[in-house]
Amino acid sequence: MNRNSQHPAIILRISPMGEIHAGVDVLTRDAGLLRATAYGLRSRRGSLRGKVVPFSRGILYLYTDPRRESPKVTDYDVDRYAQAIAQDLTAFYHGNLWAEVIWRSRASGEEGPVVFDLLAEALDLMEQRVATGTRQDVQLLSSVFLWRYLGLLGLRPELGACASSDRFMAAEEPRFYSRRDGTVVAHEWAEPGMIPVPSGTARLLQTTDRLALPDATVLPVTAATMTATRTFLLAAIQDAIEVPLNTLKVAAGAL
Repeated sequence: MNRNSQHPAIILRISPMGEIHAGVDVLTRDAGLLRATAYGLRSRRGSLRGKVVPFSRGILYLYTDPRRESPKVTDYDVDRYAQAIAQDLTAFYHGNLWAEVIWRSRASGEEGPVVFDLLAEALDLMEQRVATGTRQDVQLLSSVFLWRYLGLLGLRPELGACASSDRFMAAEEPRFYSRRDGTVVAHEWAEPGMIPVPSGTARLLQTTDRLALPDATVLPVTAATMTATRTFLLAAIQDAIEVPLNTLKVAAGAL
């Protein structure tokens, strides 16, 4: 039996199929992750052209034939386009990183609205940061997003206590991130190759946990703290996902 359905959706990625068709990776609010086929999407006369684009949000209409593996996109009522993100290279790469992380982690196993709402709010804030902020503002937003997503995955390194000794670490104490174990340890347990997690980074991330996303992403941050935070979180998210992230291979320097 054939089936039609509609879903609140965010377009994550688009992959060419032949000359005019495309595969579409979608995060839906009610059904989690979906992969659908958009026939004629890349055709100049295609009805979906200009509508089904990365990071756009709206109601996605699907037709599912049980004889085929992938549902077909029949229409898309767009509520919001991510126009500023598409025009800013730094923001675009960060958006791609979020999309890839969500897809490869299967949206953290959540089929409810948790990941959808987090991504939707982060994309809205990204549009604002591109329009009114700086590159560091975009990096801070992305860092907070990744930190919260690590929490949803249940793979967020503990910053308060040393993983090797369970000793509580003071606020101004230096920490180190072990890529081998995905944990943070105190300075006496540091080994060569571990990533420094300065007290400013630990204090920043712990503070963001107590704030709503819009407030957490406008905290004052020094350039040095932002660099250290970015380095730590990009390593932590790669380690959590385990498989190589294409966005980091292609655009790590631009993030």
